[in-house]
Amino acid sequence: MKYSKDYTNSVSLLENELKKCFKLSNKYKGLPSPEGLHFYASVLFTRMCTIGMSILRLTNGNSFADYKIEHWDYSSVASLTRNLIDCLNTFFYLCEQKLAKEEWECRWNIFNLHDAITRKKIFEFRGSTREAERSAAHADEIRNRLNSNIFFLTLTPRQQKHYLKGAAPFLLSKEEIVTRNGGNKNDFLGMYKFLSVQTHSYPMNFYRMGDAERGRGVYSKIEE
Repeated sequence: MKYSKDYTNSVSLLENELKKCFKLSNKYKGLPSPEGLHFYASVLFTRMCTIGMSILRLTNGNSFADYKIEHWDYSSVASLTRNLIDCLNTFFYLCEQKLAKEEWECRWNIFNLHDAITRKKIFEFRGSTREAERSAAHADEIRNRLNSNIFFLTLTPRQQKHYLKGAAPFLLSKEEIVTRNGGNKNDFLGMYKFLSVQTHSYPMNFYRMGDAERGRGVYSKIEE
């Protein structure tokens, strides 16, 4: 099938960039990470490459796609694209090299506190009491580190109380991370809201599927 020029250009761009990423990854594999920042940069980079590959496998018209069965599912591709954006945002947030050591450690501890609280809740739900207690103890250790962190102590008492709950993983909003790294806030929010609608089975996701000829796994202009 012959696709539109916009579509083929977009798919080709993603495929070419992903191949560059694979080449870069192979070139520098095995190098030790001097700091935690560098280690998690490599982990997040790997995750972005994996998501990018999944997008291409679900996208027609590239060398990674399965040509035996042409399958169209832009809603799933949109979900993966949002995952990719979230991963890129986390990459920018945790791997910003210009940060002072105290601020990076503050970000890192808040991130880990969110992880500990999330694990505690999941283990409690599953009835894994011992694991839940370990996660709770780990959360308390992280809170102690935050309470002695110079940058954390510059936050207002209200902000400190908020972050010590462990509900928020970031000190910055998604749009703040985007703008700090040269992105446009409105462009980001518009795209993110559209992708989020596709991620959840909310009305805009599946209403008018018949009218728009989408969501059935077959080609349509909307899917393309």
